[in-house]
Amino acid sequence: MLAVVFALLNYADSVLLKRTMAQSSIDMSITNRQPESPSVSRILEPLGKNLFYLSSVKYDTDLNANSSTNFEPGSTRQEFLTADIIVDKLGDPYGLAVNPNTNMIYLANSQSNTVSVIDGKTNTVIQNITVGRSPLSAFYNPNTNMIYIANRDSNTVSVIDGKTNTVIRNIFCGEGPGAGNFDPKTNMIYVANIDSDTVTVIDGKINRKVATISLPENSSAQSVAVNPNTTMIYVANIESNTVSVIDGKTNQIVENIAVGESPRSVAVNPNTNLIYVGNRDSDTISIINGKDNSLMKELEILGSPSDIAIDPNSNTAYAAIQDTGALSIIIPVEAQKKGAIPSTYSDLNTTIQSKSSLQREFDINMKNPTDLSFNPNTNMIYIANNDSRTISIVDAKTNNIVKLVQVGKNPNAISINPNTNMIYVANSGSDTLSVIDGKTNTVTDTIFDKSPSGYDSTPIDVAVDPTTNRIYVVNSDDNRIIVIDGETKKQVANTMVGGSPFSVAVDPTTNMIYVVSSDNNSMSIIDGQTNKVVNTIPVGENPEAVTINANSNMIYVSNYYSFTVSAIDGKTNRVITNITTGGGPTDVSVNPSTNSIYVANSDSNTISVIDGRTNKVIKNIINPIPYSVAINSNYLYVTNPYSNRLSIINLDLL
Repeated sequence: MLAVVFALLNYADSVLLKRTMAQSSIDMSITNRQPESPSVSRILEPLGKNLFYLSSVKYDTDLNANSSTNFEPGSTRQEFLTADIIVDKLGDPYGLAVNPNTNMIYLANSQSNTVSVIDGKTNTVIQNITVGRSPLSAFYNPNTNMIYIANRDSNTVSVIDGKTNTVIRNIFCGEGPGAGNFDPKTNMIYVANIDSDTVTVIDGKINRKVATISLPENSSAQSVAVNPNTTMIYVANIESNTVSVIDGKTNQIVENIAVGESPRSVAVNPNTNLIYVGNRDSDTISIINGKDNSLMKELEILGSPSDIAIDPNSNTAYAAIQDTGALSIIIPVEAQKKGAIPSTYSDLNTTIQSKSSLQREFDINMKNPTDLSFNPNTNMIYIANNDSRTISIVDAKTNNIVKLVQVGKNPNAISINPNTNMIYVANSGSDTLSVIDGKTNTVTDTIFDKSPSGYDSTPIDVAVDPTTNRIYVVNSDDNRIIVIDGETKKQVANTMVGGSPFSVAVDPTTNMIYVVSSDNNSMSIIDGQTNKVVNTIPVGENPEAVTINANSNMIYVSNYYSFTVSAIDGKTNRVITNITTGGGPTDVSVNPSTNSIYVANSDSNTISVIDGRTNKVIKNIINPIPYSVAINSNYLYVTNPYSNRLSIINLDLL
């Protein structure tokens, strides 16, 4: 798994930042905060090449290799990776600072108690400097050409001379020094001490501690920002959900401002005197007016903000999103009036989600939504809640939940017959198929899915042929497809397929049924007239979903482990290409009107948009841990089982 712990770098022309975490890494960082990387937000001068440096740690039992990576903006992932620098295999790099005068990068290695010095010209480590224990953050003072390293476990700040790259002093602070910042006008350095709830003030001219400021009890300060125009210091307190405002002239707290949950980072725009606070657990950014310290706005974003930086030229704020690997861009109102809109970007070349395109994102009040389907007759969306034995019904006109319908145990999949207005729910935990009348939204029948083998059937997916009124149920445990007559509700056939069938789709035009099997990485093709397998073709690794574009007679299969979608020609039954998508594609849906294919990538927190004419990914939409997708005209519906939410995205606004 890969966890990237970063220091934000803000440049005049453009900014690009990525933080990538596997879900298990995110959970680990939240529950085990020792050590937690402090947030360092600051404005740095351009380096000339517009290079962006990220400190990254790779948790791998075989490699355990740590590296610092450079990124150039405005290019694809393959193009902008200019170097991958091994700095210290046991170092666990956290904080990072850049000296634009010497083109040197300083990387704090928390486990080896060193700072790696990297030459920006050659991208090589030229020196490793021993500092205090557990160095977590680094920041540069251009007035004195000094680099300051906060050493959490030794309660010190190491001062490195940028000319000689040697430690000239270790300054004792409070307990657990983490984030720091400086005032370029007064040359004062402010260091937040996480464990003692204090801020240490250091005079940068003499590199001596001159004051200690007490924060509210149990604050656990995580980030420090300075407005040199007003001499005000802002400290984000993650435990008390506050921002402490300190007057730099008196070193006294003038106010503690309540913000969102778990403020993780803070940044100041000195031009507008606005303060931006990233609240990790409430998925918000608090915007504070520095004139009167009033909370102007609580801005909802798509994910958990972990760090913030400001571009003073455009007055734009950038927030790194921890759980989606994206960059939220907060554009001022003046720029919005000129046509710009707030957006979220990741490192993929065309990944974009406009915040305004998110029509609605709401908790569907149930657990683990695993599938959804749209009923065009009633304009209703049906969502299977796997852990709660219910179906949530959402009115697509109002985007409100109108009803919860009780079904069998572990409802896993839904399919709708638009001709009969009947909805079919596969309940994998009770081996049943629930039949819901779309007019009344009530269960009218429960069909027991009996396996001919005598074993549990475990119906995991279902599809309907509206022309023949046949229902096809995937029984994953006995490798069969059960065929049910929609009129009589009786089983009329069963067909053996490959190992562990996982998903099924029906082409009503050709009367062909397509079943993907995850164990043998294949797709079985069944003739709907004879209910026999007529062909089996190989696809990618661990296929999880299959869908059909009846207009083009193309079949699309999402392959979870190979990060691809197999595009199959329905005439020849051959794979014509394997399209690289995001990580862990779990579901795929087609809009036949636009010939666009939408793929939910649960591991990379994106939805890939494929142009059916070229079979190429043209866009990646940021969405936290998407699992299943469905299309209704110009709206995309996405279930997020880990957050129990339904996202509704207006595709016209992308």
